[in-house]
Amino acid sequence: MPIPSVTNHLAAEVERLSGRPVIVQEDRSLPVFANMVTARGSAPAHVVRYRPGPGMPTDYFIAFQLTLVVRLFSCPADERWQVAADEMELRRARADFGLDGLSPMLAGFLMDSLITQVRTTGVGMRVDRWLRAEFPELQAQQEQAARMQLAENEQSLAPEVRRRFPPPLVDANTGMNAAFARFWSLKLGEKRFEMPYEALGYDQTAQALLGTLKEVSHAPGSDRQLIEAWARIVGLTGYFHFEPHVLL
Repeated sequence: MPIPSVTNHLAAEVERLSGRPVIVQEDRSLPVFANMVTARGSAPAHVVRYRPGPGMPTDYFIAFQLTLVVRLFSCPADERWQVAADEMELRRARADFGLDGLSPMLAGFLMDSLITQVRTTGVGMRVDRWLRAEFPELQAQQEQAARMQLAENEQSLAPEVRRRFPPPLVDANTGMNAAFARFWSLKLGEKRFEMPYEALGYDQTAQALLGTLKEVSHAPGSDRQLIEAWARIVGLTGYFHFEPHVLL
């Protein structure tokens, strides 16, 4: 199957499962490689945005986002969940993570980023395993994207970066990045990606996080359980909750 056919196939599957079409858009201002706004309520479509650039593995980024939506809508309607945080949870997080000294906008952005990370990293590993098995034609782009993400994550290990933020936030972020590095070190056969995290003492956290992938069912309906397990390990329990994902 040619690569564009992969993304078309996945977009069609999203539409079949959810009854809503997919819109794909370039966004040069996007701070991440790609993201998805999943239709909920009366929203007419799912929207995938990606950051364009020469040689970017765009097809893989789109396929990854679409597969997350396929997993969500593969579940019965009463088992579809989304992660959210209310003002009380965010206020408690700002206090517990030492963010009260930062501007509300920056503190909110940092906690939103951390919650997004715990929501997507473990589930994303399951998405990557599935894409690797089902669509080997995406493998080169997938590995390119993984190397890009690994390089970006490694920038946050610089001492001057780590000193800028409170230790609880740094530890949670670094622990999940360590698991991502270990996961891809094994896939790529390159130990060097996980070595910086081992040197900083995050090896046990990485192993515990990856262990949940074996302990929790691979079925899409177990993604909530996987997210909860990751949250317990990195200290994020109690700072977000699950809401039903409802289409009207």
